Amino acid sequence: MSNNGLHGRLVLEHLRRLHHRSTWQTPLVQLVAGVSADHALWRPPGAANSTFDLVFHMDFWTRWALEVLAGRTGPEAGERMPDFPRLAGVSSDSRRWHQLAGRFREALGLLERACQQLSEEDLARPERGADLLLEAAGHNLWHGGQVMLLRRMWERSRT
Repeated sequence: MSNNGLHGRLVLEHLRRLHHRSTWQTPLVQLVAGVSADHALWRPPGAANSTFDLVFHMDFWTRWALEVLAGRTGPEAGERMPDFPRLAGVSSDSRRWHQLAGRFREALGLLERACQQLSEEDLARPERGADLLLEAAGHNLWHGGQVMLLRRMWERSRT
C-alpha cells in the first residue's frame, strides 16, 4: 500500500532530506563516502567507538526499525537488545568496512521505501509508524554527528 497523504509525504521528505541533501548537517549517505578502512577502524585515545562501530550500530538499529515497520518484531523487543550490539565474530578489515558502508546506505534507502509503503493509518500507529521512522532518523543523525567528529579528529591526527 502506498501513502499519498500529507503526513506520509512530509515524513518521506524529511527522511530524504536527512539522508541525501541536508543543509544543516552532513547527509547520512555521505558519512561513509571516502572513508578508508584505516580511518573507519581508528579510535582516538579514550574514545568509546570507532567510525566502524558507529556505522555498525546505526545499520543494526535501522534494520531493527525496518523489522518493526514490517511487523516481524515489536518495538518492545528493542528494550531487550544491547545498545551497542557486540561485534563478536565481525571482522573489521577493508572488505568488511566497505560492505558495511554499502549496507548502511542500503538500509537508509529501505527506510525511505518502507515509509512510502505505509498507509496514513499505519503512519499514525504509536511506536510503529511515523514516530519510529523519525526516531530512527534522529538516532542516525545523532551518531552521524559523532562520525563527523571522528572524521575531523582523524584528519587532524594525520597532519
